[in-house]
Amino acid sequence: MQKNTIKRTALRMLPFLLVCLLVFFVVPIISIATDSFDTGFLMIMLLVFFPVICFVVSSVYGFFNAFRAIQLLFPVFVGILFLATLFIFYNATGLIYVAVYASISLVGMLLGNLAHFGAEKIWPGIWQERGSDKTSGNEEKAEETLSKGQEKKPVNKKAQRKARKKALKNAMRNSEKKPG
Repeated sequence: MQKNTIKRTALRMLPFLLVCLLVFFVVPIISIATDSFDTGFLMIMLLVFFPVICFVVSSVYGFFNAFRAIQLLFPVFVGILFLATLFIFYNATGLIYVAVYASISLVGMLLGNLAHFGAEKIWPGIWQERGSDKTSGNEEKAEETLSKGQEKKPVNKKAQRKARKKALKNAMRNSEKKPG
């Protein structure tokens, strides 16, 4: 695997991992600061809040990123992030939650990937517009037209902007002129 692919994948993971990191660290800090770090709150946090956050963040990550084998590291990283908080805020009996959150993250990511590919079937080319690496049948159509001898005209963005600007000026001039 190329370094660029690994770096690009890591950069795509980073915002989602930061959300998990913030939730894993900030929620316990706030609960300690407000003296609400009791057993009941701790159980709700570990059994409901953190799993839901892991699932949602992983689903969104999976939805916006087409599946690659390297992305299986995302759930591992989520587990490692919780492991970092485990010995700060909790005790060793919470080790099972590392595996639980990683598993929930894996399921969420895979369901998000499933939705990603489902969206591609419903709206072909949707990921090309958003800059995803996922391609659709549009490239095949372009190759067919090239093979028939029709060349694609290069897009001159500067000329397009200039034409739009000129059209806007003309429209403004026409609106300023008052009829008769």
